[in-house]
Amino acid sequence: MDWCFRFPQGIWRCWSWRGQMVLTMQMIKMKQIITIMFLLATVSGFAQNKLKLMVYDKETGAALSKAKILVLGNGKVFYSGEDGSLLLPEVKGEMKLNISYVGYIDEQVLLTVPLPKDILVYLRQKENKLEDVEVNTGYQRLPKERSNGSFTVLDNKLLNQQVGQSVLTRLEAVSSGLIADRSTSSTGRLMIRGISSIRGPKEPLVVLDNFPYEGDMNNINPNDVESITILKDAAAASIWGSRAGNGVIVITTKTGKYGAKMTLSANVNTAYSPKPDLGRLPQMGSSDFIDTEIFLYGKGFYNSQINNSTHPALTPLIELLLKRDNGSIPTEAAQQEILRLKGLDVRNDFRNYVYQNMYSDQFALNLSGGGTAFKWLASAGYDRSVSELDAKYNRFSSKVRMDFKPLKNLEVSSGFLFTQSRSLGGKPGYGSISSVNQSLYPYAQLAGGNGSALAVPRDKRISYLNGLANGLLGDWAYYPLEEFHHIENSTTVSDLLLNTGFKYKLPLGFSLDFRYQFERQSSANRNFYDGQSYFARSMANDFAQYVNGMVVYKVPKGGILDNLNNALVVNNFRGLLKYEYQKADHDVSVFVGAESRDAISDGITSRLYGYRDDILTSGTVDYTVQYPSLSSGNGSFILDRNGVSNTVTRFISVFSNAAYSYKSRYTLTLSGRRDASNLFGLNTNNKWNLLWSVGLGWNIDREEFFNTKWISLLKLRSTYGVSGNIDPSMTALTTIAYAGTNPNVSEPYARFNSYANPDLKWESVAMFNLGLDFAMFNRRISGSIEFFHKKGKDLFGNALLDYTGGVGANILKNVAQMSGNGIELQLNTVNVDRAIKWTTSFNFTRYADRIDEYFLSNMQGSAFLGSANSPPVSGVIGNPVYSVYAYKWAGLDPLTGDPTGILKDQPSKNYNEIVGSGTQLSDLRFFGSAIPRIFGNIGNSFRFKGFELNVQISYKLGYYFKRNSIQYGNLFSTGQGHSDYALRWTKPGDELFTDVPSQIYPNVNARDNFYRNAEVLVSRGDHIRLQYINLSYSPVLKNKKISSVTIYANVSNLGILWAANKHNIDPDYEIGVTALAPSKLFSVGLRAAF
Repeated sequence: MDWCFRFPQGIWRCWSWRGQMVLTMQMIKMKQIITIMFLLATVSGFAQNKLKLMVYDKETGAALSKAKILVLGNGKVFYSGEDGSLLLPEVKGEMKLNISYVGYIDEQVLLTVPLPKDILVYLRQKENKLEDVEVNTGYQRLPKERSNGSFTVLDNKLLNQQVGQSVLTRLEAVSSGLIADRSTSSTGRLMIRGISSIRGPKEPLVVLDNFPYEGDMNNINPNDVESITILKDAAAASIWGSRAGNGVIVITTKTGKYGAKMTLSANVNTAYSPKPDLGRLPQMGSSDFIDTEIFLYGKGFYNSQINNSTHPALTPLIELLLKRDNGSIPTEAAQQEILRLKGLDVRNDFRNYVYQNMYSDQFALNLSGGGTAFKWLASAGYDRSVSELDAKYNRFSSKVRMDFKPLKNLEVSSGFLFTQSRSLGGKPGYGSISSVNQSLYPYAQLAGGNGSALAVPRDKRISYLNGLANGLLGDWAYYPLEEFHHIENSTTVSDLLLNTGFKYKLPLGFSLDFRYQFERQSSANRNFYDGQSYFARSMANDFAQYVNGMVVYKVPKGGILDNLNNALVVNNFRGLLKYEYQKADHDVSVFVGAESRDAISDGITSRLYGYRDDILTSGTVDYTVQYPSLSSGNGSFILDRNGVSNTVTRFISVFSNAAYSYKSRYTLTLSGRRDASNLFGLNTNNKWNLLWSVGLGWNIDREEFFNTKWISLLKLRSTYGVSGNIDPSMTALTTIAYAGTNPNVSEPYARFNSYANPDLKWESVAMFNLGLDFAMFNRRISGSIEFFHKKGKDLFGNALLDYTGGVGANILKNVAQMSGNGIELQLNTVNVDRAIKWTTSFNFTRYADRIDEYFLSNMQGSAFLGSANSPPVSGVIGNPVYSVYAYKWAGLDPLTGDPTGILKDQPSKNYNEIVGSGTQLSDLRFFGSAIPRIFGNIGNSFRFKGFELNVQISYKLGYYFKRNSIQYGNLFSTGQGHSDYALRWTKPGDELFTDVPSQIYPNVNARDNFYRNAEVLVSRGDHIRLQYINLSYSPVLKNKKISSVTIYANVSNLGILWAANKHNIDPDYEIGVTALAPSKLFSVGLRAAF
């Protein structure tokens, strides 16, 4: 056994087990190499005996395969094998080597040969810089310096600065070129470099361990993730073909390392979040609401409901007024009750009895190791959480991965990833409880003084229901606080991924790479309403028949059980033939391959009436008879929820990729791919889609003429390519779907699912990218700047259809086009590098999209307005895909408080004409994009000894949103109010301080429609948000059995630092009238390795 030590002066000394010194290596700094002109031995010396050089990770002891060994002087390059070894020629004299590996500090050694023993070289890891990143495209791994495409690589350390059960939610705060779009999607749809489609899917493709992932993203345990690579331009993403038009997110999970000692690591954290701030909800005050009800009651507005034969539910205030007027209660008592009701706020009951603090815990365990011919990893994780609405979630995940080399040139890999999760629904939140006209009045009481559940009116007047069937039906009241105890809404998801494959090295630089992945995901949704639930009681009572003083239940009393079971089975096959050639000046890498993929999705739904969970029995119903409703008298069939579905999607692809590098200065990359699917095209040319890319890279800093010492990296790269997009819901042929059994004829019936679209083909997105990577001042400043242009062709858009065909006047076809231009900047700086180290990362993206071709059948202004939280596709050539338009505003009438618009360039209150044909597209005011055009994040890290503080800020700029406000028509008819009611115009002079129109009666709907879409309700969405603060401490350990320990604390969802709008609205979360921003999340945890 030999030992090697590195002395402070950079001297390496090695001893054999006999205690004799066998090697001295003088480490040479980069600035010294330039002045040293030693020459190596001639090529003839390479015929002599070989010595063995071994390259290892200094901390873990793992072998580093494909480490680059550069012979200084003649420029010859060698690479270490899978076990980290390399047979070098033994030459007499001195030999200088530069040994490098991605993510490690170079070691430059001076050897005096001949040497009697093998050489052991240990490389130390360094912080990831732009030029040190290894890119994983899902097909190959390559150093960033050899890639021409646009990538963002997020390592495990950066991702671990956040805490949460979903890995994708961690990307927005730290990634470049990626945004969570909450302007057009309430779920926060991820988009890479903006929009690439108009009417097609807009989500990026997610790749997990080299294959597209079809399962639930919540199945992926963040603790299993090693890194995430975001492929942003066509050269990076086009290898994924027809599904890469919106970009690709490549998730790589952890694996073992060859030659590494066994390591046990654990991560444990717990998180807490307080109740949401319900005070931020724009709820109309109870006093104002009650005054409005009293006003409307006096006008006879409720008479049609009071005298309706169906007896619709009325609010407690209206019931009270009726009792007052018919003498059931004295006027003074009624007035006292009105004053009491005015002092109520339903949000207080939600705070006290519905919402609670949120808790979550995460546990993760990882065990890995390896030898010279094998490596392995096993991990397990458990997550649990209880939401602010008492919804429970549990997830168990396990992973095993093993790679071994039974033969010298053969490497076999296999493994599995299994996840099982169960979620259980909780209480109904604000906005989820339906009452009169499907809205909950602001003075509703959910609980009495002792906390007992109170009934809330719903559907029908309770006094009427209690009198039906001579009072034999039992309690028909609705108790929101009790309801969730009688509803079990659970979802269990199981996901199994099996991976296997092999790599075999052939002569002359060729190799075979075959991979297979099998995925089976099953989900079981169980929605059980027990016999005490309002839903079960109401359905049983309403279908009951009262005959001769007896009640006959056509829907059996008891519970109602809905089951929805889905199964997804995916098979992926991929075969690659690779060729690699590496010599002093030339580096060639080529692969060609083919893959097939089929996904089969099965679903089955069922409903059982009269179900008893204790004895597992149910009743029978007759779906063929139309029964009269006991409460309304209208006939209806009992709902049949039984059904089966099956969908098969198939893809087949052939592809190739080639890269050539000359002297590590000039790099050319090419890729091509053809995809076919069972979904698209009747013609062969439409079935197969050709996608391709080309890229050029120039490492300027490696040119002989480049002698600017303060710049260590300067690379210019340019790419152009075409990728695709697919909508699996669209097909070229007419298809039908059987919807069940027709109760009238007891035979199956079908409906059209899609209509013939024989010219349907893939959407295509072309992108040009020009980038410059740089590092200067000894890497104190590094980053990249990129300019890109996107052009989408054959996009899905409206096209005219012969209306005599009976399927409408429009159809989606490949007739639309769009384009976009953007700039992206990544900047990393080392601001202070002393005892305290301060680094900054700055990501900036500006992207502007526009529609180039789109058919519009209606140019009336109202077709382009949408709603406050749902902007429509504009379709206007030259404008963004999602644009914000509004009616022009001329203020409030100073005498009446009426909103005033512009009609034919003149102030007008002709609302029917303004919201109708009198306003065309050209008459609207165009504000701009509904999606941020500028976005990014800023991160600062401070390190002192074992302490590290991370502060991350994000920003979204250059966009607009439409606010909600009071709509008097909605207030009168559905009871949906808004806090803006308190700001309404009530007297002359108010127009100087408010833009909220006066209340009028009877209401004019066109007046409401104008105000709802007037420019006065449009605000800028620009804002800056404090994403998270993370503090960690990693002490220096003397215990050799413990490799590392990190204690960390994290606070996230810290809210808005600055917003351009003056209405205290969070544009990401609070545009809807019932929407709530997430509460602050506090977490603490421990990571340790042994």
